[in-house]
Amino acid sequence: MQRTRQVLSQELSGLFLQMMDFKVPRLGRTAFVVVYINPLEPLNSATIDGLRHHIDARCSMELQRPVRAEVILTMSPPIHWGDPEEQTAP
Repeated sequence: MQRTRQVLSQELSGLFLQMMDFKVPRLGRTAFVVVYINPLEPLNSATIDGLRHHIDARCSMELQRPVRAEVILTMSPPIHWGDPEEQTAP
């Protein structure tokens, strides 16, 4: 997981954004890399698509498995940050 953080940090360096969090759940052989970023300046869709493509390629090489990435733009941390206790359904 630490190596994935380093790869993501390298991919995001030089861009005006902040990585809020990331998750790497796995389903079979495929890893799903979900990156939550806070854009510090306006970004166009081509930039986000290119970033997602680079994350796919770099993480696939690093994890030695197929990767599907998703980049989620957010101004605040993911909802699970503020609530460390598990919630039960009513």
